[in-house]
Amino acid sequence: MTSAAGYTRAAAVYGSGPTVIIAHQSDQTRCDVVPYARWLRDHQYQAVVVDLGGDWTGVMAATIKATRDRGSRSVQLLGAAMGRNVSMIVASQVSPPVSSVVSLGGERRVGPEYDADAAVAKSHVPLFIVTSENDGYLLGPEARSLITSLWQ
Repeated sequence: MTSAAGYTRAAAVYGSGPTVIIAHQSDQTRCDVVPYARWLRDHQYQAVVVDLGGDWTGVMAATIKATRDRGSRSVQLLGAAMGRNVSMIVASQVSPPVSSVVSLGGERRVGPEYDADAAVAKSHVPLFIVTSENDGYLLGPEARSLITSLWQ
């Protein structure tokens, strides 16, 4: 995948069916999420894993475009930690919009260019948030705040 800013990153596709792009955590690579991609493949999904470092939002947007160019009509984003942040931001920017975002905990804001709160506030994409009492980045009340911003 190559972002508009010129960052080229490796990606892999597993299976066929509705597409799920898996966005890894900041301390990981696409290799760390391959077990999830295999599980999705085994359950009739097409899973795409990509290294996002360098230009996280640009590479994610390029990955969405590439999957659509290959014929994907349904594209879901699944992200954890930084990947969750980027998934919510890019979901609010791409057109046509992705089908949904699944957020597994993670950062709400990582500097002004990575503000998931602002992105969710202007997004109309279905969002499912999973967090835990011990998540150091996204607590239950914060998740509720994000969900509430969808209806404002």
